[in-house]
Amino acid sequence: MLQEGRVFQSWLGSCSGPDHRTAGNWKIFGSTYLASAPNPEGIVFFTAFLPLFVESANPLFPQLAILAGTFVPLATLSAAL
Repeated sequence: MLQEGRVFQSWLGSCSGPDHRTAGNWKIFGSTYLASAPNPEGIVFFTAFLPLFVESANPLFPQLAILAGTFVPLATLSAAL
């Protein structure tokens, strides 16, 4: 039964998603974004680690802007590779 599961998973992986040989970069990026955006791991990550890097004595918005301005380009670059 385990072998059949492996074969089925391999078949699903080969049939799903855009064909990287014929799809454009934006289509591949869009499908990657749609697959990873609803993932709750990002929310859990920010909920757990964001308070460690935010100082309550300083204004909140500039700190969050810097953190988001750092995270979003790095996440975009990671998704594009």
